[in-house]
Formats: sequence, C-alpha cells, structure tokens
Amino acid sequence: TNGNNNNSGVLTDPFLTIQYAIDQAQNDDIIHVAAGTYVENINYSGKYISLVGEDPETTIIDGNQSGRVFVYNSSVGHDQDLRISGFTIQNGLHDNAAGMLIENSQITLENLIIKDNYAINNSGGVNVSGGSPIIKNCIVKNNNAGWAMGGIGFHQTNAKVLNSLFTNNGPCYGSAFAVWTGSNVELHHTTVVNNTGSLPIAAENNSNISLINSVVWSNGDRQISLGAGGDPSNPDTLNVSYSNIENGLDSTVY
Repeated sequence: TNGNNNNSGVLTDPFLTIQYAIDQAQNDDIIHVAAGTYVENINYSGKYISLVGEDPETTIIDGNQSGRVFVYNSSVGHDQDLRISGFTIQNGLHDNAAGMLIENSQITLENLIIKDNYAINNSGGVNVSGGSPIIKNCIVKNNNAGWAMGGIGFHQTNAKVLNSLFTNNGPCYGSAFAVWTGSNVELHHTTVVNNTGSLPIAAENNSNISLINSVVWSNGDRQISLGAGGDPSNPDTLNVSYSNIENGLDSTVY
C-alpha cells in the first residue's frame, strides 16, 4: 500500500495496486503482496500467475461493495501449479459470485479468509464453475446470498476442500455450500458449523458430496439436502467416511 505504479515492481520497489501488478505480469510470474488493505476489484484476465499475500489476517482485498472482489478465469488450462494464497477476501457485492469467481481452473486457493460477501442471487463467498480446483486451509464465514449458496457454490466441477472451515454463513438455502449440475466435491478434514438458514449443505442436479474425516455440527435440524431438482434416475449422492455428523445421517439428511 506504500508503493507506486510508476515503480519497477520488484520487492524493494513495489507497485501500489494488485491489479496493476497483474496487468504487468507475464505468465508463470509470482506476485507477492505486502500486508495492507487494498480496496480493489481484481480480474486476472486469463493470466497464468500466482498471487501470494503476506498473511491472510493482515493482507486484505476489500471489494468496497462495488462488485466482485476477485475474478479468475483460466484460459490456458493446466494451471494446477498456481495458487492464490494469504489474503482476506471481503465486502464483495454482485448478482452472483460476490467474493470470488473461479472458472475452468485447477488452481489452489490456500490460506484465505473469505468473509462478509453478499450475492443478490447465488454464491456469496465463492462460485467455482468447471475445472478441478483445490480449496485448502481456508475460512469461509459470514457470507450470504439472496437465494442460495452463501459460502461456496460448486457448478460442473470436481473440486476438493481440505482442512477448511465453513461458519456463520447464511441464512440462505445452501448457506455453507451447495453442489450443483453434475459436480463431485470431496471435503477432507473440514468443519461445517453454525451456519444458518434452511439446509446449509445441498446437492442438486445429479451431484455428489463426499465427507471424509469431517464435522457437520450445529447447523440446525435440517443440515443436508439431497435430490432437489435432480433426475430421479440419477440421484444426488452423499458419501460419509470417518466423519462426525450431529444427530446422525438419518436425522440430518433430507
């Protein structure tokens, strides 16, 4: 936040804004971002780069309720070695995907705090569409949407969520996360707790959720929904392994 966009952009002579750094970057670059609050709406514009913040508690990208905070769309594919790491993503406001829009990607989202974002329709915190990204060591909290998917919406994706926390999202439908349109989402060592609204975890349109070594707790009496809007001949599925589901599956899944 003390840089200048007329600088050279090296660590000792930094740019002022993240977006300007992205605009100047070349594919395979890594952009390091110092602690501070950056009031910006970031768009990768299809570039193949990693973005690494100093610390998620102190390196904040604030959308100022003026649009999506972050857009990443992979135009080159094979971006599994890239990462977005070490930020708080907050105060996004958009019709859909207010915090982050991640499309057609294998990127890793790591050590992020995604909070206080609101979508007028769907996916307050993050919308993941296509690809097979990894969401690792993230906190998704206090996000909401006017209709569904307060924390994360998954669409036509094979995503993995590792060592993460969904909490205090909602009160929309699928307030923690929803898995739609043929998605297959695995959650490992992940906690879903204290989310509000109806059915904080939802799968629709022939999708699959796998909970492995995870906890689903204190999200109300109706915590998981399967099957709404799907093809009865190819129903949504839930696989649970070594996980702690409050009140057991029979009392939780609808």
